[in-house]
Amino acid sequence: MICSYDMINDLMLKLESGELNGNTVLNQFGIDKLAEEIAGFLQTSMEKQDADTVDSLIYLVYCFDLQSNGLLKIFHELILEKWHYKHEDLARLIGKYKSPSSVPYLKDAAVLQLDYLQYEGDETFAFSRKCIRALRTINTAEANEAICELSKSNRKEIAKIAKQCLPE
Repeated sequence: MICSYDMINDLMLKLESGELNGNTVLNQFGIDKLAEEIAGFLQTSMEKQDADTVDSLIYLVYCFDLQSNGLLKIFHELILEKWHYKHEDLARLIGKYKSPSSVPYLKDAAVLQLDYLQYEGDETFAFSRKCIRALRTINTAEANEAICELSKSNRKEIAKIAKQCLPE
C-alpha cells in the first residue's frame, strides 16, 4: 500500500512541493499497483463523500498519468455525483480512455446541473463542453447519437455546443 487513506492529502502535498519524488513511488509500487491503490482510495472517498481526498486523488491520477479499467469505472460513478468539485477533470480523464462504455455517463453528465458551477456563473458551460467533446473523441455510433440527442436539448447553450460537435 502506498499509504493509508488518511495520508493521501499529505502524499499529494509532498509530491507537489518536491519533498517526495514521483519516480520513487513508481519504482516502489509500479504503475499498475499504483492505479489499483488509487482506485481503492477513490472508492472509499465516494463512500465517505470526501471531496478533499477526491481532489487529491485526481491530482495523483494526473501526476502519474494513471489509467485502468478500475479507475474508469469509478470515474463513471463520480462524474454523476454532485458532492465534489472535480467534474471537469473527470470529463477530461474519461475522454482520454475513448471508451464506448463512457457514453451514457458523459451524456448524462453533459446536462447535469451542478450548484457550484451555477454559483460561479459558468456561462461558458465548460463542463458540458468537455463532456460533449469527450463523446466526440469516442466517435462511435452510440456516442454520435448521444451528441445528436444533446443537440436537441431544451438548454440552448448545451444544444449549441452539441451542434458544433456533430459528426459530418
